[in-house]
Amino acid sequence: MKTEILANYGIDYDANQELVDKMIEDRFKDEEFKAAEKNKTAKARELLDDMTRAKEFYKKGGKPKGAKEPKQADPSLSLEDKAYLFGRGYTRTEVRHLEKVMKITKKPWDKAISDSLFTSWKRDNDILIQRRGSSLGASRGGGSGKEKTNEEEMTNKFSSGLPKGFKFTPKKK
Repeated sequence: MKTEILANYGIDYDANQELVDKMIEDRFKDEEFKAAEKNKTAKARELLDDMTRAKEFYKKGGKPKGAKEPKQADPSLSLEDKAYLFGRGYTRTEVRHLEKVMKITKKPWDKAISDSLFTSWKRDNDILIQRRGSSLGASRGGGSGKEKTNEEEMTNKFSSGLPKGFKFTPKKK
């Protein structure tokens, strides 16, 4: 390193011994600092990789990264089941909600009907339907109402349509 500094800067070692030694010392410090920074960076990358692996591990529920999770078939209603429910008086909305409850609770339809999630929704839905039905007024078949006009408006309308020279004078009461 000493010869490299002397060759690059063209300095005489005997005349500038302190300066050359100081430059060599600075170079060593720079190289040590760079090596330490590389070590810190490498350690930080390792820690980050470990954290990423741990995150993936816990995302999978504690299973190894390559392990595949077995898929469970979501319970669904067959056409026969739907026909049976429609025959029992359930509406299409209720059957759709029952299917959602089945997917959430992972229960077959005969157990999901008695589940509190479905029964409470059905009770609330029935109350809502009753409220909607009672809030509508009875239709009596009447036409649209006409605005009542006062006599002055009628007079002004009538008099504006008269030919020039004619003047409308309303009757006095």
